[in-house]
Amino acid sequence: MNDIILSTRNGDPVASSRQIAENFGKNHRDVLRAVDNLKEDVRNFAQMFFESTEPDSYGREQRAYLMNRDGFSLLVMGFTGKAAISPRHLDAINRCFSPSQAETDYAREVLAAIEDAKRCGKGAVALRGKMIDAPIAARARQTLAAAEEILAEGGTLQ
Repeated sequence: MNDIILSTRNGDPVASSRQIAENFGKNHRDVLRAVDNLKEDVRNFAQMFFESTEPDSYGREQRAYLMNRDGFSLLVMGFTGKAAISPRHLDAINRCFSPSQAETDYAREVLAAIEDAKRCGKGAVALRGKMIDAPIAARARQTLAAAEEILAEGGTLQ
């Protein structure tokens, strides 16, 4: 279950439909069909699922989906039988989608740089040679909030 995370999109971890098929013992075409079926029923589908391509075992680009945690949860809750999600999967799923210690450290650096700039009366903020804008600051706040919630519930970070 920890091998599901492949990449990030807009700073959020995403899971691949191909990896989900492999981890849950499903055919990839069935996972694609399940996601396609959700497209018609889920109002905020585009916020959870992103069309993509991935190479198959022969190296040919094939249709796939990337999905955030909400999309992942929505999809796998629909699985039935032996591969259905169960309460024993929740810790692994939460670990997959929780921020890493490095991500929380960086988020703290971002917010500290913003506070330092405010104290010095600076209007622009840079960290590690890159400008810090509102979306980066918002993501840092989200990362820290998620980490605090996980730790408050007795969980651990990646």
